[in-house]
Amino acid sequence: MFVDCLFGSGLSRPLSAELCLLLRDLADRHAFRIAVDLPSGISSDDGHILNERLPDYHLTLALGAWKYAHWRMPACASMGERRLVPIGVAPVLEAAELIQRPRLSPPEPDAHKYTRGLCAVVAGEMPGATLLACKAATHGGAGYVKLQADSLPDGAPIDLVVDAAALDDDRLDAVLVGPGLGRSDLSRNRLEAALSSGRSLVLDADALHLLAPHMLRPDVEVIATPHEGELAKLCKSFAVVAQGKTAQACALARASGMVIIAKGPDTIIAAPDGRLVMSPSPTSWLSVAGTGDVLAGIVVSRVASGQDPFEAACEAVWLHAEAARRCSAPFTASELAGKVAAAYAACL
Repeated sequence: MFVDCLFGSGLSRPLSAELCLLLRDLADRHAFRIAVDLPSGISSDDGHILNERLPDYHLTLALGAWKYAHWRMPACASMGERRLVPIGVAPVLEAAELIQRPRLSPPEPDAHKYTRGLCAVVAGEMPGATLLACKAATHGGAGYVKLQADSLPDGAPIDLVVDAAALDDDRLDAVLVGPGLGRSDLSRNRLEAALSSGRSLVLDADALHLLAPHMLRPDVEVIATPHEGELAKLCKSFAVVAQGKTAQACALARASGMVIIAKGPDTIIAAPDGRLVMSPSPTSWLSVAGTGDVLAGIVVSRVASGQDPFEAACEAVWLHAEAARRCSAPFTASELAGKVAAAYAACL
């Protein structure tokens, strides 16, 4: 057994050539490898790998508190199982947190579809993405999901309501725009109509490329769900200058007033007030087209159910991950959406 206690939290410079060679040699000669606090050669604050060809570990024992690197790519992929070891360190107020299973509850005895929440998904140029979002939303807790479209797309389920005037419904609680939207002038008009509706909004995909700062209303709660490329585009649009995914998400949330779900293999949820939650990917099989549309559908459903935007974002990310854990690999986005109900039931 090889136990790496060479360096841990606070390292920001590469190991020397001599230490790096020693580390590789010892790791190669032992069948089981444990890292104490962090593997040597890892930047604790951002998860960057500071040396090439560092060993993988079977177990990493975090001392006192989780560090960003324990849940950030690429470092976390080499840590194996991660365990937190208490050493008497008191919790730090306002520190970043690791995502937790949400506590959900069944509808009230006198509930009906509108008290459970009405959400609308705005249709676009690619109906498949929109339908994936709708399918996920129907299993995410909301009592009523409408598709704002002029006609029922091919392949739409019979329980999906199509309403061209969905944004005008006074009972509407939340709107999702972005999946399959497109980037044409018509798509921009659809985004502007959603932003003008006054409802809580979830913005995803093409909506994030079309969004400009002047389009947001200060009285409307917004959740944005960018992947890495979309996060960079938003940072440029909102004049955010920051290095690294965590800093970018936090700075963008402050600058825009939006809750940011910076999705990927190491998802980060950032609120304008500074709250920050880390969520590791449950499986690399999520790297398939359409899984982001499923996440967006769960988010709008949680918002329509009455949750605070940040809490809704955290609940949706956890449900999305749990649905993935319940899928047989390899799986499609449609199969993922079909597991959202089981993930929800696991929280009751």
